[in-house]
Order: sequence, then C-alpha cells, then structure tokens
Amino acid sequence: NGGAFNNQGTLSISNANISNNTAGIGGAVLNSGTLSISNSTLSGNTASTTGSTGGGAINNQSGNLTITNSTLSNNSAWQGGAIAVQPGGSLNLSNSIISSNHATGIYGNAIGGGILNLGTTVISNTTISLNTGIDNYSSGGGIYNLSGNLTISGSAIFGNTAGNGGGIYNLSILDIYSSTVSNNTAIRTDGGGGGGIYNLQNSTVTITNCTLSGNAGVAGGGILNFGALNIANTIIANSTSGGDYLASFPGTIGTNTNNLVEDGSITNTSSNPTGSGDRSGDPLLGPLQNNGGPTFTQALLFGSSAIGNGNSIISNAAPINGLDQRGFVRTTSDIGAYSYNFASAGNAVV
Repeated sequence: NGGAFNNQGTLSISNANISNNTAGIGGAVLNSGTLSISNSTLSGNTASTTGSTGGGAINNQSGNLTITNSTLSNNSAWQGGAIAVQPGGSLNLSNSIISSNHATGIYGNAIGGGILNLGTTVISNTTISLNTGIDNYSSGGGIYNLSGNLTISGSAIFGNTAGNGGGIYNLSILDIYSSTVSNNTAIRTDGGGGGGIYNLQNSTVTITNCTLSGNAGVAGGGILNFGALNIANTIIANSTSGGDYLASFPGTIGTNTNNLVEDGSITNTSSNPTGSGDRSGDPLLGPLQNNGGPTFTQALLFGSSAIGNGNSIISNAAPINGLDQRGFVRTTSDIGAYSYNFASAGNAVV
C-alpha cells in the first residue's frame, strides 16, 4: 500500500497531506477497519492494478470510513478515481471536495471517476466536480453507484464527464435531495446519455428539492431513466443536448410531484402519469456560484415560476426539514435546491 494500511484497527488522520503515492489498490490508503480523515488533502495518488476497483486515493474494503473537511484531487485508478467503497464497507463524506479525479479503465471499465460505491455511502455538503471517465464507454464521471445504497444531500455535483452518466450513474438505490447537479456531460455518441443522472434498469432514484441544470447527453441530458424514478419539488432545465428527461423501457416514474421541467418532457412522456403541479418553461436560474452555504447553488431569479410553487408538505418534512441546500430556512415553498426566501422588507433575495 502507498501511504497507510489500516487492517481492522482504528486510525485517525488529521491535518495531513498524503500525496503522490502508488499502490496496486488504495493508492494512498487501504482500509478494512475504522478510519477517520479530517482537514486533510489526498492528491496525485494512483492505484495501479488494472481490472480492479482500485480507489486512487482510498480503497475502503469492509471498513467504516469517515471523511470531513478534506480535499481529494487528481487521483486516479482503473475504477474509483478517488474512492472505492467495497461491499460491506461504509463511507460518510461531509464538507469535502472530490475534484479532478480519473477512472482510467478501458473498454467500458472506467467507472466512478470520483467515487465508486458498492457499500453504503452518505454524502453531505460536499462538492464533486471535474471528475472523469477516460473514454467514450466510461460511466459515472462523478459517482458510480454499482451495488450499494447512496444518499446525497446539500451537495454540488458539476462539471463531471463520462460516456454515460456524466454526474451520477446509478445501478442500485440512490436518494438525492437539496442538491445541485449542473453542467455534467455524457459524451458517448452511440446511444449514450444521462448527462446529469443515468438510472439503469432495476434501480431506483429518489430526487427531492434538487436543481438539475445545464447537463448534456445524446439521450436524456438531465436524466436518462431505465429504472424507477420518484421525483418531487425538482427543477430540470437548460439541458444543452438530449432533452431534460427521457424514459426508455422499462423506465417508469413512481411519484411525480410539483416539478418544473423546462421542456415538459416528464409530463409528456407516455411512461408515467401526469404529475401534480407540473410546470414547464424557463425557471430563471442564476449561474452556478457561491450564494452562501457550503456548496455552490443556482439562485432563483425574480419572477421564476419555481418560487412558491413547491409542495410544502414535502419540503417541510424529513429529509428536507424546511431547509434549502445552503441550510437556509425555506420561508417560501420553492421548487429546487435553492429557496428564494422573501425578506420582510420586500422581495429581496437572501
């Protein structure tokens, strides 16, 4: 192992810089125990074994891994450019940055440019950006959820690239809420898609109070759905190619509540019933930027039809709990990750 090997023990790493290590798997860290990493940087590490779920920075096997306030960047592996979570392993990732990591496998083996999950992963208040799969047949530029349970909240997933599923490729169970998925690209030209999210057959995605904007793919620029989709209080807009949403057999929508899909593709698709409170048209989103809070968001501009047209029962209940992606209290029931919030002195953006 390159930097550290925790074999069923308990290890804490803080205020560390672990860089430029190489190992067969787990370029910087191989963990099968209880590992906590905080306020640290892991960069330029490489898992060199081909044909494996390597984990360029960290390979978390049957262990429990917690990462907070840390940056993992420019790491690479055949699969799992920054982190690979193996079956039986768990990852709790918060207030961190996963950026510019690469999955290097060829012939369709490059999966999980940023993170490959086969265990149980919970991601909160984290930026996952500019990660890549190396070629046209790669999948999951930001995250590839292969066989585990993945929960994402308060996070920004942007600028990631892969053949399919530029932002997220889901082959299992994904629950994403209060998050922004923006400017991700599925580059495969012969039937690729799911620039923002690619949901495969027999898989389930639940999306609540999210904003998907500016994603691109040949099919389903925002979402390409072959599985089951539950979606509420969510914006899908500004897809630069492939349309905002595409369901391909046997893809279906279980719940469809108070969404704003710019091109109307969720309401108009024959694979699901018309939802309640569906809207189409330009949601008037600001640029992806720091609007307060731990991760980038896209603000609702004055006059957006997303303002006040969300389902308040859903946004006030768990897991949204009346907060937007920034952690600000939702004074209005808005569609999307960002809440406009009417100030007492008038319609000022908070």
